[in-house]
Amino acid sequence: MWSSRLSIGLPMKKAGIRAIDTRKVSTAGDLDIKSLASELCVERIIAISIENASQSTIDRVIRSLIREGLSIFAADNHRDTVRLYITRRTRAGCPE
Repeated sequence: MWSSRLSIGLPMKKAGIRAIDTRKVSTAGDLDIKSLASELCVERIIAISIENASQSTIDRVIRSLIREGLSIFAADNHRDTVRLYITRRTRAGCPE
């Protein structure tokens, strides 16, 4: 049976992307998009990797990101993994 995972990573200065959180994609609705949005007040880019997920799950994640004011500026698809690179559209909601 295929397992579905959602990984969230922050780009490191020199070496790719480091995973900071992994969850089941079936709980993507429970993914705390608000905490990602606040994390993007500090970080410039966060990468989200979605493995073995249905198109409807990917669509739900994308709609949640957009609703929270985040932008997807790049996407990569390799085999059963979709990676979304997200950033904030504006600094609204971030502390000064």
